[in-house]
Amino acid sequence: MLPLHRLAQSQSAPTSKYEKFASWLRSRLATRILSVALIVLFLLFWLFPPFPRYDSVPLSEIFKRPSAGAHYAQDSTEAPPSRVPAAVWHSRAQSVKESFIHAYHGYEAAAFGWDELLPVTNKSTTNFNGWGVTIVDSLSTMLLMDLKDEYTRALAHVSKIAIKIMCTGTIPFFETVIRYLGGLLSAYALSGDAILLTKADELAQTLLPVFDSPKGMPHFGYDPSTGFKAPSWASHALLAEMASCQLEYKYLAHLTGRAEYFQKVDRMMDLMQNSQRADGLWSTYWDITSGTQVNTHLSIGALADSGYEYLLKQYLLTGKSEKRLLDMYLKAVRGVLEKLTFLSSTRDLLYITDTKDGVPEHRLEHLSCFFGGLLALGVETVDLPQQDADLHRWAAEGLTTTCWMTYAETQSGLGPEEAQFKVTFDRLHPLKWMDTVRAWENAGREGGVPPGVKAPQLILGESRSGHRDYYLRSPGYYLRPETVESIYIMWKVTKDEIWRERGWGIYRAIEKHCKTEFGYGTVPSVQYKRTGIADSMPSYFLAETLKYLYLLFSEEDRVPLDKWVFNTEAHPLPVFHWKNSEKALYGIHQ
Repeated sequence: MLPLHRLAQSQSAPTSKYEKFASWLRSRLATRILSVALIVLFLLFWLFPPFPRYDSVPLSEIFKRPSAGAHYAQDSTEAPPSRVPAAVWHSRAQSVKESFIHAYHGYEAAAFGWDELLPVTNKSTTNFNGWGVTIVDSLSTMLLMDLKDEYTRALAHVSKIAIKIMCTGTIPFFETVIRYLGGLLSAYALSGDAILLTKADELAQTLLPVFDSPKGMPHFGYDPSTGFKAPSWASHALLAEMASCQLEYKYLAHLTGRAEYFQKVDRMMDLMQNSQRADGLWSTYWDITSGTQVNTHLSIGALADSGYEYLLKQYLLTGKSEKRLLDMYLKAVRGVLEKLTFLSSTRDLLYITDTKDGVPEHRLEHLSCFFGGLLALGVETVDLPQQDADLHRWAAEGLTTTCWMTYAETQSGLGPEEAQFKVTFDRLHPLKWMDTVRAWENAGREGGVPPGVKAPQLILGESRSGHRDYYLRSPGYYLRPETVESIYIMWKVTKDEIWRERGWGIYRAIEKHCKTEFGYGTVPSVQYKRTGIADSMPSYFLAETLKYLYLLFSEEDRVPLDKWVFNTEAHPLPVFHWKNSEKALYGIHQ
């Protein structure tokens, strides 16, 4: 019999080659050998990387070779479109018109007078004041599509709206201004029906108490029955909320002669002019009491988008008479291009993103996809310095192309709410677009256009999704208009048929995946060929998405860019010029 201590040793000793190997791995010698091996592998990987290391290569050298990722096998390439006959485009415009009729008639049948239709259950919902937001938001689309019967029924409803009596609670200022006030004013400009101006004036008067704050900044909302002014985001105002009411109120000031309309909203322009950062940008959150910027978040997405949009559009709407707005716009665009615009990791896709504390998020919001169209609009309508015109034109094409590609590369052909661009080993610090432009210029502008402008080949098919330099962070499609808006403006400015074809592809995807028996619904995920449909049909789908698609395919120039300006809800307002008496009253100087 073995002694106890020898028995314990015999029971713990390795009895197989696997146990012997495991025992060796636990030894001190093995630890040293493995550590040295890992260090050697790391050094080899660093010295001979499998991917190009852009951080160690001069930027000027990058643009002398094909873009990374060109070796990927493509399922498809986008051939230049052949000339499509005018009759075909007319037919396509009529198809969009029929889509609008289907959606609006579905709303009329099940939800007329309520705010929005639930297109799957065929029910109604009240979510924007209870005045029938789909009706008012659709007025300008009906008029542009020459839908007389639908417009007549809608006008009868609008004439009966008792704004203060019918309100269902707190009126959200921002959404009410762009959907209701913008819808009423645009329909008035297109039709001349006086009741629309009367209702617009009544609504604007009702909302004025929202500006009762120490610096005149608008509260989130206002309840006319109680006088309660709803605080916004913990007593903070968003840039988009405070700077996206000027088009509507200034046009109404011109129509009615009410100076308070101009003065209330122009105070925000004073505040923004006096606090524009050195880089030309503004923070997303503002203290409503002190009127100061309170965070380091920079964006042209959900919290800020139309605040930047309305700088240029105010300038255009008022006959280019408010010069300071153009100056603010040009400084802001320079800041966006310098600070918020990047190239993707492998295909040099141009995209725009937010930063917090100077750190980029590399997240592209669908809401930000309006920016390419805005830049193109500025190039078309404003006599810009040549350097600015070139930069804006390049960025407009590159950004709009990227936004379109997020549609074209999905299984459904619809675009996601958010795309997250990848940060890869070879680009731990993704390239800022303006840095690459300067390097390209120093290299002699080889190729004729800077990186990020011309689209690479598409990467299609589910099996290839891993090769894309972004993934779908938020995969839902909410019937949003921003990408087709920019595509429409790009078509108007360039007359390149490729933009119309791209828009046609998006429209076909909407028809295939979003249409229900009663209307159109949002899609929870665009990643699949067979998508589900959610029970929501936002009014902006009729006001914006279908309108821009209809105008994109129409042969007639129904809304000339030099005579009309779209508000952020796609309601066209006519360009006007301040009278001399108005200039004196408001202190407007060239």
